[in-house]
Amino acid sequence: MNRVTEVQIEQIQEFYTNLFINFYSRYCQSSLGGEDFSVNNEFDEFQKINWGDFEPLNYLEDARGDVGIGIYRVPISDHTTITCRIVTDGDDGWLLIFDKNGKFLAAGETDYPVIVWASQELIHLHTDSEEFLNNYWGSCLPNFWEDKKREHIKIEEIMNERLYNLKKSK
Repeated sequence: MNRVTEVQIEQIQEFYTNLFINFYSRYCQSSLGGEDFSVNNEFDEFQKINWGDFEPLNYLEDARGDVGIGIYRVPISDHTTITCRIVTDGDDGWLLIFDKNGKFLAAGETDYPVIVWASQELIHLHTDSEEFLNNYWGSCLPNFWEDKKREHIKIEEIMNERLYNLKKSK
């Protein structure tokens, strides 16, 4: 399958959103005495890619001293995605999602555990992820604060239910 459709991009975004929620949930549960949780980040279970092995991200190499950057091969259903996770010293950062051939598919601004996804229209306005980041790094995606607030409410409901079930099971 060569071309990723808009629906498939939505499914890919949903996968990453769930990955963040599940990681955060497990982290919270372990802090309440639940399962032992020794994973460093949400991408530990995926294959890490070495710098220079994925050319579309070579422009980020100079930024590695200022921010944490990891590149991972993440299989999702019948697609292989290449994900760049950029984190600062806080909870905020970026996700850049590519297909295995280097086509820029999606970008999300993160404020743990929330991912606010850039619209596909916004992605298509930029020739590549470097141009995209140059426009939005240091500022926010349009509607970031509204979307972040809405996503936090959804995640809070999920977390409250999971924590309630954990306490109930003890």
